[in-house]
Amino acid sequence: MLFIVVTASSVLAACQPIPVAVEQASNVATAKDTVVEYTAHGTEPFWGLSVKNNFLTLRTPDDTVVREADFGARPSANGWSYASPKLSVITRREKCSDGMSDWIYNDTVKVKMGDLELNGCGGGIAPPETLEGSTWRIDTINNFVSPRDIGTEVTFKGGRMSGSVGCNRLSAEYKFVQSSLSFGPIMSTKMACPDPVAKQEFIFITLLGNLASTEFPGDGTMVLIGRDGSKIVLMQSI
Repeated sequence: MLFIVVTASSVLAACQPIPVAVEQASNVATAKDTVVEYTAHGTEPFWGLSVKNNFLTLRTPDDTVVREADFGARPSANGWSYASPKLSVITRREKCSDGMSDWIYNDTVKVKMGDLELNGCGGGIAPPETLEGSTWRIDTINNFVSPRDIGTEVTFKGGRMSGSVGCNRLSAEYKFVQSSLSFGPIMSTKMACPDPVAKQEFIFITLLGNLASTEFPGDGTMVLIGRDGSKIVLMQSI
């Protein structure tokens, strides 16, 4: 099989503005911190909580929905607390597994309503400590949804990234240190590919060769941002 080395200088990707991301509030509380929106859930039993627009909304294990105006987030021991006449919510910045998925969340959460006490996870999905052994598919490229009828999976294994974004096979050494990702020279098979696959592959290879930063928004995605402002969102395959 024929391979070629693709370098950053050999291709130029179209640049599109990146929308400003909504930053998730940190649980390192200061006087200026305000938690605008927060979600939490539990799986044994199932329940869900949202904090939004100054309201606490709890769906209890028996599907009862309780909605109360909250008195605002207050810093507590390594986290936040919320209170309303019926509900008390305490979050703690401590890694949490929901017991059902492979996701690890940033916070442990405790909700109290009368005699009912619920324990679960919240604060968004924590960045992975390693990419080794994980597989990701392309979700969007420069805010456009990647076609779902073509294979777009890449796997990180043995210190290499390998896979395909629809046509040619790609491979490169990678390093992942403190949530920062970098790649060595990108190897690719050399096959002619029709659009839109060719364009998608072109942008992907270019971005990997010009990677500026890696972000983990807390929704299970990994966002790769190029030096030219291009952006690829990857969703982990669970």
